Amino acid sequence: MLAFVIKRLSYGFLVILGVVTVVFLLFNVLPGDPARMMLDQREDAEQLKNIRAKYGFDKPLSTQYALYLNDLSPISLHSQELNDYSTLKREVKYGTNSKIDILLQDDSKKDCYVEIKNVHLSREKGLAEFPDAITTRGAKHLRELSLISKSGLRAVMLYLIQRNDCNFFKIAQDIDTEYAEEFNNAIKAGVEVICMDTILSNKAIDIGKNIQLLINK
Repeated sequence: MLAFVIKRLSYGFLVILGVVTVVFLLFNVLPGDPARMMLDQREDAEQLKNIRAKYGFDKPLSTQYALYLNDLSPISLHSQELNDYSTLKREVKYGTNSKIDILLQDDSKKDCYVEIKNVHLSREKGLAEFPDAITTRGAKHLRELSLISKSGLRAVMLYLIQRNDCNFFKIAQDIDTEYAEEFNNAIKAGVEVICMDTILSNKAIDIGKNIQLLINK
């Protein structure tokens, strides 16, 4: 029974991916300039250039496809701090038997390794916390990011707060002291920390506003 379910899910995923790919190709193969369509056919070279840059129409087709898939993802990456990368890869192997959630690459920038943690815990009004239980794996990810940062590449720890009633975020040191220690070490190593809440709807989970990080003393 389990094998049958997995087979059906895999088939469904391939069908969806196929449809998405066909739509993307039709959009790019059919005559017409998407940027010009957005300007209602007006001839304005500067505006056309800006629109192509903003929406990635000036990038290689493979890069446009990666950005297109990201936009369709239930959790799309649209953080201002992580914009302007031409390539987005998911679940890339790195470190010691680890996989980074997102690897951002661009010819003009250092590779950017982004680890994402979903945050649900709030024990105090307006304050989100992570973790909600001891997480040895999470501590390992922080150590891996520290090594990435020390190597000269960009390392980002992104906490996605799955609620919109919090304005502050901190590490729950009383729940997992090891994770809190590795978090402090990561900051000292140069790992960037981004905390953002999310906007939930029946269609997607979109990134909302930045949340202030509180550092434990």
